[in-house]
Amino acid sequence: MYEEPGADIGFGDIFRAEWFFDAYIRRDAVPLAAFTAKGGMRAWRQAAPSHERDYLFAHGQQREAVLLSDDCEVETIMRRGGRRRLIFAAIERLPVSETQAEEALATRAFRRFPLPPYETFVGGTVEFQQLFGVAPDAISGNGKDPRLLRLDADMRLHCEMRWNAYATRRGPLTHIDNAEKLARLLTADGDSARLERLKAGEDDADASHLDVAKAIADALGTAWEIEGATLNDVAEAYEPSDPPEEAMRRTSEQLQQLAARAQRAAALLGAAHKH
Repeated sequence: MYEEPGADIGFGDIFRAEWFFDAYIRRDAVPLAAFTAKGGMRAWRQAAPSHERDYLFAHGQQREAVLLSDDCEVETIMRRGGRRRLIFAAIERLPVSETQAEEALATRAFRRFPLPPYETFVGGTVEFQQLFGVAPDAISGNGKDPRLLRLDADMRLHCEMRWNAYATRRGPLTHIDNAEKLARLLTADGDSARLERLKAGEDDADASHLDVAKAIADALGTAWEIEGATLNDVAEAYEPSDPPEEAMRRTSEQLQQLAARAQRAAALLGAAHKH
């Protein structure tokens, strides 16, 4: 599930620091300017809008957070600094109730990703609808590493799939969800009353139509893997000018696998349509 953070900051790192706030804007947001109050104290008052203003009255809550910026973007931002921002999602603590905590960890909602408890980490849910930006100097400026843990490779993959599903409605989770809807449409075959029962879970899609759905999701999942992990490996080989043979071999194998799975899905779909 988790591992120690690596030397480089990357996608799936979990951060905990007193200056990490899930900040968001509401109608009462206003720009602020500093002034010296009575007694020499520094205070703030509303100011005219300015493109250069750094201070704003908003809302927020201190949170643990997981880094969602991809590794290439992180490297670029950390190297160049400036006004660039790393993108984080806030982590909500698990409910105190054991039953509610189990329900939160079992969520299939695209907008959340569950994080089970682990040693010094109490667990929680990554809230993709609660995003905020952090300047690079907040990560490395004081010499203290604010990272707590890193999602391991399997958890990073699943987090990426859930994040893709929420942010773009793309990726394996949406392939499965939409393919299941196709299976219900095929089973209903134009019968609106049966389709309503299928939507409500009062009826089950035919096994043959679920086979069609699985075949389509498998083919699209392979395509997603090629455009992601496989071509990322090509990019990594490109940077140090590695020989292309290994990248070509893996790409060729997966393209052949994609072709076979796509042909099978098309055949099953064609057979289901004829019936």
